[in-house]
Amino acid sequence: MTEHTAPALASALAPIVSDHALLDDPHTCAAYAVQGITPRCVVAPGSLDELSAVMHVAREQHAAVAPWGGGTQQSIGNPPARLDLVVRTERLDQVLVHEPDDLTISVSAGITIGTLREYLARYGQMLPIDPPLLTRATIGGLLATGMDGPRRLGYGTLRELLIGITVVEADGRISRGGGMVVKNVSGFDMMKLYRGSLGTLAIIASANFKLQPIPRAAATLLCSFADAAAAFAALEALHVTQLTPTAAEFLNDQALAYIVATEITEKKPKS
Repeated sequence: MTEHTAPALASALAPIVSDHALLDDPHTCAAYAVQGITPRCVVAPGSLDELSAVMHVAREQHAAVAPWGGGTQQSIGNPPARLDLVVRTERLDQVLVHEPDDLTISVSAGITIGTLREYLARYGQMLPIDPPLLTRATIGGLLATGMDGPRRLGYGTLRELLIGITVVEADGRISRGGGMVVKNVSGFDMMKLYRGSLGTLAIIASANFKLQPIPRAAATLLCSFADAAAAFAALEALHVTQLTPTAAEFLNDQALAYIVATEITEKKPKS
């Protein structure tokens, strides 16, 4: 697609989504640049059918597409050779199915982990991942980039927690894998292909997960050591106790200073 044919893409997308969900002004689209490359159009479908229709149009227009969740990991991966369309998933932010008794949930890809965490807390449940930027990072983006967080050592990665997925392929076809059953072993486990695929195989539309109950009690310890050897020795000693830590992080001086400064700022009384 060339700059001269870009208006044709916007015209083809206009009947699919509402006016506020389609951007084609270069200055506005610049906010969704991927590694310095500004898209010709930005679209935010509000349903699975709209996402499918958008991808069908993109295929017909030979448009180069990049998915966009919270925009927190757009600097990773190879820069795109060209970029015609950014597909935002922020309007796909619903809890689709939640079975509290079965500890399973299905959510749209655009829901943020912060929103999902607040929702599940009302049921005493959790999806045990803790990536950075909780108010921006989306479920679809976390799957596409393979981001989990420190607690993967205790609860497993998203690969182990994922039990079902719905994606929209480049031609608009909707594909599904897995389901809402924790032990689902029929056929090839195709849904795991999309974890870490960076949106190159399809756009993730929704995902199903097995959940965990929130622990009755939990604590975080911040310890300082004279050197790295002492820190690792403390971890080895911890392993032979009856404690069951779910995560351990080794912080350098800069990271520690940032955490301390953030903690002080958050606890400082507001005037």
